[in-house]
Amino acid sequence: MTVEAIEGASGEDVALSHSQTLGDGAVAFKSSSPWSLGPLLVQASGMRFLSMVLFASLILGCESPPPPLPPADHAYESRGVVERMQTRSDDHVMILHEEIPDFIGIDGTASTMHSMSMPFAIGEGVSTTGMKVGSKIGFAFEVRWTGGEPLLVTKVEVLGEGAALELADERP
Repeated sequence: MTVEAIEGASGEDVALSHSQTLGDGAVAFKSSSPWSLGPLLVQASGMRFLSMVLFASLILGCESPPPPLPPADHAYESRGVVERMQTRSDDHVMILHEEIPDFIGIDGTASTMHSMSMPFAIGEGVSTTGMKVGSKIGFAFEVRWTGGEPLLVTKVEVLGEGAALELADERP
């Protein structure tokens, strides 16, 4: 049997291999589990093919999903303009948002958060359909001071171009 990682999760080559000669005539299959090192190529041959399939299934099936997010410390709603979008395995967006009154800081003190640009992660299952750089949006987000994404968007609504927003003239 030959097990060889041919590509890592971030695109680099991964040096991981195990081999044992089983005989002539090889059969190959691939797996690309979202939590694995990347696509794996497993070759097996002869009468041991079924055993190798079961073995590979055990290896690939034993991976655990990412841990759940801790509870949010606070949740807010705001409006703003999308300044930058990054699309990758974990989506992020830079938003110039309106002032947020009574924002609770990490020290537990409430104060007004002035209009500013901030990076936000887009929560799993949140639709960003119609959202692009320059879009005016209304959005809900959660704050986590420990663990997980500190600023996580939980809802997005694309507003019309005529929506009047109160944004900072100068960004800090």
